[in-house]
Amino acid sequence: MKLKAFKIWIFLLPLVAIIGVLLFVQSTNNQSELQQQHIRSVANLSREIQLALPDYLKRVDAYLMRQGYRESPEPAIRQLADSIQLLREGFKPAVSNLKFQERETLPAPKINLMGNQILVKDQPVSIPYPNDLNFLNSVDHFSKIKGKRTENSVLTMDLQVPIHALVDLILSNDLIFEKLYLTDSAGVALYPVEVNGRKIFDPSVNPKDSTHSMKVGIVSSTIVLDGNEFQSYANPIRLGPHKLYFLALLDSDYFLKVGLRINYNLLSTLLFILIMLIASVPILAVVKMGKGDRLTQSRIIQVGISLMTIAVVIGFSLSFSKNRPNPSSILESKIKETRIELRSHLGKYDSLLKVWIGGKEGLAFGNLNELIEVNPITGYVEKMNIYSKKETKPLKAVFEKNYSFTYLKDREYVNFFEGKSTMTRFLGSHYSRGTGLLESVISTKNPISSDSNVYAATFSLELKSDSLNSHRILLIKEDGKVIYKSKKVESSLTNLSESINPNKWKEVKSLMKNNQELNENASLHVPLYLNGHQYEAIFNRISSTEFDSNLWQVFLVNSNIFHTFSALTSLEGIIFVSFYLAFFLFTLFAQLSSRTRSNSRGFKSFLFEWLVPNAKNLPRITFLILGYLLFSILLFAILAQISLNPFRTLAIMTFSSLNISILNLATSQMNTMLKERKISTELLVLLGILLSVYSFLCVFSPVLIVGMSLLSGFTILLILGWAYIRPKKSSLPLHRIFKSTKNALSTYLVFWFFLIGFLPGYLIQSKTQHLESSIWNAKEMEASEKKGQSKATKTEKTIEVEPSPILIGYEQVRRNMMATLGDPFDSKIEDFIAPGQNAIQNAWRGKTTNLSSNPVYYLGFFLLVFATFLVVRWIQNSIFFDFKSEVERFTESGYAPNYICCINSNQIPLPDEKTETIDLKYKTFPEDFTPIEKYYRLINFHCVENPMTLIGPISEIKNSRCGLTIYSGALWKDIYNGLKSEREKSLFSELFTDFKFSVIQIEDIVKGPFTNEDDVLARLKRNKAFYTNIWSDLCFEEKIVCNSYAKEGFYNPARRETMLDLAQKGIIVPKTYSGSTEDWIEWRLFSPVFRHYILTHSTEEETARFGAYEKKHGNVRTIQTAVISFVLICIAMVGIFDKTFFNEAYTYLTGGLGVLGTLYSFLNQGFAGLGAGKKEG
Repeated sequence: MKLKAFKIWIFLLPLVAIIGVLLFVQSTNNQSELQQQHIRSVANLSREIQLALPDYLKRVDAYLMRQGYRESPEPAIRQLADSIQLLREGFKPAVSNLKFQERETLPAPKINLMGNQILVKDQPVSIPYPNDLNFLNSVDHFSKIKGKRTENSVLTMDLQVPIHALVDLILSNDLIFEKLYLTDSAGVALYPVEVNGRKIFDPSVNPKDSTHSMKVGIVSSTIVLDGNEFQSYANPIRLGPHKLYFLALLDSDYFLKVGLRINYNLLSTLLFILIMLIASVPILAVVKMGKGDRLTQSRIIQVGISLMTIAVVIGFSLSFSKNRPNPSSILESKIKETRIELRSHLGKYDSLLKVWIGGKEGLAFGNLNELIEVNPITGYVEKMNIYSKKETKPLKAVFEKNYSFTYLKDREYVNFFEGKSTMTRFLGSHYSRGTGLLESVISTKNPISSDSNVYAATFSLELKSDSLNSHRILLIKEDGKVIYKSKKVESSLTNLSESINPNKWKEVKSLMKNNQELNENASLHVPLYLNGHQYEAIFNRISSTEFDSNLWQVFLVNSNIFHTFSALTSLEGIIFVSFYLAFFLFTLFAQLSSRTRSNSRGFKSFLFEWLVPNAKNLPRITFLILGYLLFSILLFAILAQISLNPFRTLAIMTFSSLNISILNLATSQMNTMLKERKISTELLVLLGILLSVYSFLCVFSPVLIVGMSLLSGFTILLILGWAYIRPKKSSLPLHRIFKSTKNALSTYLVFWFFLIGFLPGYLIQSKTQHLESSIWNAKEMEASEKKGQSKATKTEKTIEVEPSPILIGYEQVRRNMMATLGDPFDSKIEDFIAPGQNAIQNAWRGKTTNLSSNPVYYLGFFLLVFATFLVVRWIQNSIFFDFKSEVERFTESGYAPNYICCINSNQIPLPDEKTETIDLKYKTFPEDFTPIEKYYRLINFHCVENPMTLIGPISEIKNSRCGLTIYSGALWKDIYNGLKSEREKSLFSELFTDFKFSVIQIEDIVKGPFTNEDDVLARLKRNKAFYTNIWSDLCFEEKIVCNSYAKEGFYNPARRETMLDLAQKGIIVPKTYSGSTEDWIEWRLFSPVFRHYILTHSTEEETARFGAYEKKHGNVRTIQTAVISFVLICIAMVGIFDKTFFNEAYTYLTGGLGVLGTLYSFLNQGFAGLGAGKKEG
């Protein structure tokens, strides 16, 4: 077994390793980043939960303060407390056992758990100074308060807090995890209510990592709950003296799907390469043939199909690249619109605050919540306006000295100005205690006095447009503080720095710091992980000098949404292209099955005989090049006038390829049709298919009737044109443009594959992309159209034409396909998979095809055409390869000894009288041989069993200076190669160093034309012995070459050396059609009778030896198996590292087939080497 048999694996195996390493590294990084994202999310939520009880107690204090002032003796205070309490009616804590207790004997507050309730006992009511005295005076006579108030007493309370009241608002903002639990120290659920008392997990089982180190803090593990596997994150938290666990669960399949998601660019590039590799298998099998491979007609047809498929794939891929959605470009207007709207809103809220500070009432704008004036020393509100959506007018509250019951000392927007003399306007945010929603705030001091109170406006930033709210948008300060987040952001972010990778935050922080003067329209693109997803974050600075920090808009683009759109659209386009390819193969099969399989002489006929690059076919090939050029111009003119959807595009491209096939076949059979006055069966079959397609499309797509009629009419004109020009083809100057027939053929093939391959692939993908883009943007288009639309227009627009049956079927198949294969992880994808009927109908109308005005595209296209020409020429040279054999016509001379190869001994010239002729077939030299004649002729030298026995006599003849000519039915090198030892070869070659070698080419004894197969058989029957003699004189490899050509009509270029021997012997002879030396020379067997002899008289033993030789020395099977196995292994690796690509069963099945194919390739080649060596030779 030779190493060169596996050289393709020497190339492919490192590629498999490199691809595997790349996928593994990316997969590992993705999983690690996703894991850290989830841990950060759990840490943030845990911190919020731990702060929830202290915050709840503050809200209870504020509630009691308002309730206390409702008992105030001052009517104005009572009325104000009643009004505010009415606005806060949704908050009614379960307070009990209010009592005064002496400070010295005051017990420590106790926190106990009872089911899903938290019981707080002896909790002091905290009323900050200086309003505590007024509060106590107001409740001094309140009957519900036990005990007696003294100077040293403390008001305490008991409180029952439902756990859901603490965590509902916190967890409602988190959409990352599938399930969230709060458990006690034993893992028994306290929250949510529906699983209260159920054991969720066992905290005592503390997992260890791979180094057997104990895990602490947030522990990630896998748990099974209700039969489903989840990735869990458990974090211990403290609630008073109690240890609880916050548990977040994420479906394991979803975790793997997201964590093992391969970069889309890498995946699409890899798949493109694999598809191209699969499509190129027939080409590789032909251009890399070994000496044991046959160049069969089916392999050549497969090469044509392969080239056509590659052209389709390239067209499809270029259209995919050109039309592929670029999120940044698509969202550019949205990003700008959002930036303008956010800046406008902030400016309006700021203006309202300025007006209010000036003592006037501005018109309330948007979601204004409160206008507040706070005493920064005491922290109490002195004046406030409370705005409610239920009321048209705000509730205005002016608190008398030390009677305020709203305390905001702990708020950042109040503390910010402590110790500062600057009049900077502070912009901040916090999550509302009442709603749990993010609330923004602008605060400042009165510019007239630096010792003034703090004025603030709280509001909820919202974007008016629904289309903007469907995106993930953040507004942050330079320190990462989140001022605004859109509803699509899945978690309760407070600061960006806490939610992304620390190293990534350093990068973001540095970018913002170093781009403080960046133009608003300029963008900074930063890839980052957030909330378990990978985004492309587009940063835009919002110019504003009034606030304490620069503001940055962060537009989070989830590229996976657009990747899903591209994947689903490409899959749909591939299905349409598959229909086109299937129809093309159907028409090819129809031609193959309806044609005559043998020619008039009984040999296997080739379907594409008219493509052989000889001078006979040159005029027709050049005529078709011109015809294709004109056909392309007409086709583009039709495409520019018809609104095309994918179905119409598929239809017009299929109809176009049918016309091209008819044009090719009709022009190639023109001689026969005119001579015999009949049309071939395969041409009739193609015409029948064309009429059937035309009739079908006339019914279901009448818009194409004019275009199809023009294409068919132009095809008929071209056929008639060739019928007229054909007799005058010798005077046509067109074919003189090309220097050789091979250049003409390459140019023709480029045009052909452009029309039937590249153009359909490009247009089908393009029209599919346009249709799906229309559906993708349908909602936004409808929203923009409705803005200026009257009611009458709306009513008129809803009247739709009843959809066609094709559209109904298409919509159902499309929806089922996308629902089955798509991953609707976003509402945008859900709407795309199941759109409204109006969106489908509007998209189905299609659009016309216009040529691009970008010169770069045309430059790239011409470079592609040139590269295609080179590739086609390279492949063409492997099939119609150049082969020239210069045979020296030699006559016997006495000046040097001669070795003349002559297969037919009857062609040996008669000797003169002084020459002694020795026929070595019947006699040999005596042992005491001494040369006596002046000239010797040795005939049938190849019949000697051991040529070494003739070394002595030949040496005697040469030493005696006698003339010598040796005639042999075999070439000298064949006899030399038959010697066993190196010593014999050395002696034999030394003997013939001064010989002159030449060949007498064989002459067929059968002359005259052969009209049919019967004529050939009759000649063979009369002269069988002659052809048997020739066949028996050929060596093994020569017989393989002749046998291969006799069956298929083609030669393997890897057997060029053997062909040279056959050409020297005259077994194969050139057939040319013109005197031009640049035309391709076609080589054939010297006689059709001999070809028929080979087909009918090869023995079973010879056939078996041929098969063994081909199996041992052939490369085609090894290449095909290796490439297919490589592709299967790569697909399996993608399935392992990307769970959205394949499920586990298909992954292992594909990988197993790839490995088995690899093993088969090795074992099969090994066994072939063991078995073939004995049979060969």
